[in-house]
Amino acid sequence: MWAVWGLTRYGGLYGETRGFHVAVGIISFMLFNCLVTVAALFLNVAWFVYALTFQLILISFLLDAVGSLPYGYDIGVTIIFGLVSFYCFLAHIFNSTFQSPQMPLGKPLVKLSGVGGGADVCPHVPARKASSVQQIAEIMKNGGICGMPTDTVYVLVAACNRPDAVIKAYKVKKQAEDRPMSLWISSIKQLEPVRHLLSPLLLDFMEAAWPSSISMVIPRGPWMDTFGLGDAAKHIGTPQSIAIRNPDCSVATHLINMVGPIAVTSANPTGEADTTHHNQVYAKLGKKVDGVLCDGPSPENIASTVVDCTKIETGHIGFFRVGLIPKSKVLQIFEEVQMRHRHGQTNPAFEDDVHLSDIQRDKSFVMEDAAESGRGSGNSTPSTVSPEQSPVLRN
Repeated sequence: MWAVWGLTRYGGLYGETRGFHVAVGIISFMLFNCLVTVAALFLNVAWFVYALTFQLILISFLLDAVGSLPYGYDIGVTIIFGLVSFYCFLAHIFNSTFQSPQMPLGKPLVKLSGVGGGADVCPHVPARKASSVQQIAEIMKNGGICGMPTDTVYVLVAACNRPDAVIKAYKVKKQAEDRPMSLWISSIKQLEPVRHLLSPLLLDFMEAAWPSSISMVIPRGPWMDTFGLGDAAKHIGTPQSIAIRNPDCSVATHLINMVGPIAVTSANPTGEADTTHHNQVYAKLGKKVDGVLCDGPSPENIASTVVDCTKIETGHIGFFRVGLIPKSKVLQIFEEVQMRHRHGQTNPAFEDDVHLSDIQRDKSFVMEDAAESGRGSGNSTPSTVSPEQSPVLRN
């Protein structure tokens, strides 16, 4: 717009030409700018004012063409247009630099129903702000479903302790039976209440592999009852197994810390391509989502690696899908875990294992008592205690 105005008015292109033909050309350009002005109604106030002030510039052209330009009019509208342009320029620079609105541009003056329109558009908040994560967490605690960035693509999430939300996410996704929802945690310590129901080798493998873009498919069992899924548990995994993951994404883990374990599915209807930008979440799922954490383009366009751990106790793992993490890397991690187990090392995932500490302390007391008995009898060699003599060692 500045190029059209500057070159034509002050660059000598306009010259001294006046008359009907020039006026017709200007009117045609004004009609085109009217379309731009109408379109700006659906963007924001700043764009609308910008297009409207340029229309005043075109009016000055028209008045000049017919010889009726008032004195000082063109200077006045040029100053107004310049101020509006300068504000829009600064707003664009600041808002782009800080990744969040710093200078208001106003809301659309006209809204349509459907994607992007209506007064009930769900919150789109920047993922880099802790207050935004807190806002999304509150929505999920109240039974909402939200779009969230991860270390791979965007996903649709619901709190496990809100079965109604899990069912809603399943229906919104239009989930196919062969692509069930998965379970995500922020740390292996969230499995503390059910650790006695899981294999020690599996727990060690989780500790070594997570956080990462590795999903582990493990046997389904009573351990799932602790997450409060209720009737919604049937939508997580299959009747035989379930995929569980600890993502390598600070935003995701922070959100899970606030709401607890979450049920997860990709943020797109079944059969469509993965969602790689927060704008696509609302474009694909519409008003069915209750909030979106916005973090721009996904860091990766590749999905997670899905490892079959249903037979891990036999020393074997398989692969349902090789994604971001190479197969060789997963096998290397598993081999290292197996090697530690062969050397009798304990699971490092639970540093505050009360039961393990009690057993070790009781064993120490028994050995000390045995040694003192040996010294009291004059025997220089400490006595040993067999498992049959000590119920602690039997366990």
